[in-house]
Amino acid sequence: MEYLTMKKVVKNLKKWKILYFFSLIIPMVLFFMYTIYAMNYVPEQRRILLNQFDGVYINEDLSKTNVSEGQIKQFAYKQLVKTFTYNYLSFISEEEYEMLIKKEKDEDLPDHRDFIRPSYSDEAHKDVISKLLNSPWMKNMNLNQTQIEVRAPAPPAQVGAYGKTRSLDGRLTQLYDGHIFIHEKSRRGKTKTYKIKYEMTLERKPLFLDNSEKYYFPPLSPPNLFEWRITSLTWKTERRI
Repeated sequence: MEYLTMKKVVKNLKKWKILYFFSLIIPMVLFFMYTIYAMNYVPEQRRILLNQFDGVYINEDLSKTNVSEGQIKQFAYKQLVKTFTYNYLSFISEEEYEMLIKKEKDEDLPDHRDFIRPSYSDEAHKDVISKLLNSPWMKNMNLNQTQIEVRAPAPPAQVGAYGKTRSLDGRLTQLYDGHIFIHEKSRRGKTKTYKIKYEMTLERKPLFLDNSEKYYFPPLSPPNLFEWRITSLTWKTERRI
């Protein structure tokens, strides 16, 4: 059995003292480092969006949909009625609208252009407004104090065997067609009816809910919180009566 010399014993004792010292110092150092980090830490602020089921919103796959075919048709029907229902007060002239944009004219109600804007893509919105301005029932609208009403005898019907296709960017699209009747009523009691054959293309879009600040008065133009929007709306007009 080998006996340690006094010199080796002292050397080993010093090593254990050093290890013991660091075992006491390291927890204290880590504690102070954690305290400094905790005092200076600022958590990342994230705004959580809730989807239509009150769950945390996750970017959906735009090639799929979470709604039924009936809901999509209902959306298409509502937008058709909304697009073709207005009067001489809610659809002002182009000159007045330009003045409104430049804030040279005050208006309490939204113009029809702005009212239907949330449901359309930018390109489709410009195209629809241009077609409405050139429609036959728009002639002398302000002079005759015209009101436009819509009658839809049947819901939109899918185009083709499946109805659903993919756009160039991979988004899911839905194609519909059908016909509606436009009733033009003037202040003199005269009524004209037009039959419109339309084709509509809907596109899947991300479902961003309105997470803005809540005001006492709601927005004049309601936002489109549905996961579909119109990217194309074309029609042919036939005078019926």
